[in-house]
Amino acid sequence: MYYGGPIPWYEARYWSVRVIISTALTPVIVWLGRRWPLERHNWPLRAAMHLVFSLLFALARAVGEALVHATFAALGPADWDRGFAGAFEIAIIFGFHTGVIAYAVVLAVQSAFRYYEKFSEREQEAFKLELRASELRTQLAQAQLGALKMQLQPHFLFNTLNAIVVLVRQGKRAEAEQGLTRLSDLLRAVLEDKDAQEVPLRRELEYVRLYLSIEQMRFSDRLAIRIEPDPEVLEAAVPQLVLQPIVENAVRHGISRRAGQGTIEIRAFTQGDVLHIV
Repeated sequence: MYYGGPIPWYEARYWSVRVIISTALTPVIVWLGRRWPLERHNWPLRAAMHLVFSLLFALARAVGEALVHATFAALGPADWDRGFAGAFEIAIIFGFHTGVIAYAVVLAVQSAFRYYEKFSEREQEAFKLELRASELRTQLAQAQLGALKMQLQPHFLFNTLNAIVVLVRQGKRAEAEQGLTRLSDLLRAVLEDKDAQEVPLRRELEYVRLYLSIEQMRFSDRLAIRIEPDPEVLEAAVPQLVLQPIVENAVRHGISRRAGQGTIEIRAFTQGDVLHIV
């Protein structure tokens, strides 16, 4: 309804033409907004530029409307049939301010969308940087653990060979040969996992059992071994050779200095979410 009655044809024509021309000129606003975006450091100058552009946009839209209406002037009422000048006057009076507003609305939507894209890009960049930092921390930890393994393995090998040498010097040939066989098994087990940063606890305890079996030949009944892990923790991941230096120190500084029997006991259990190895 138009003022209580149906909308006149010429009014619908004017509004339709205005919408069509505004739609056709919208890409120009988008291009201007990309070419001269509103930024925090230059917004006063850019705002003044876009104010001028909005006036030109409204003027161009009025000219376009006038050209269309002048061409189809015969479709309107006689008192509106004023040619290009009359149609241009009407377009300026009734549509110039809305042209300025339309330009501002399109520019505001475009600016908001651009700021949202920049915000999303910054979030993605921050996430990528955080992910990269996490990867670098992981690589650093792996490198440190690898360096530690490079230190532990020769030390462990030399200590085991020394134990076999002691058996040879004591004339225990059979025990020495058995010790070399167990050392071969131990080295094979360790080398199978040489690229692993972590191994299941059961695998780590297997290294310890093989090593202590060699030492047990050396100390005979002076060394007792008791390894009692809880069954549910055997698959827990631990750093490879984490127990080896501790067990070696127990043999070197504990068992070898005792006149009587000594016991090496290893227990593993969980308290809450924490794995305890004693």
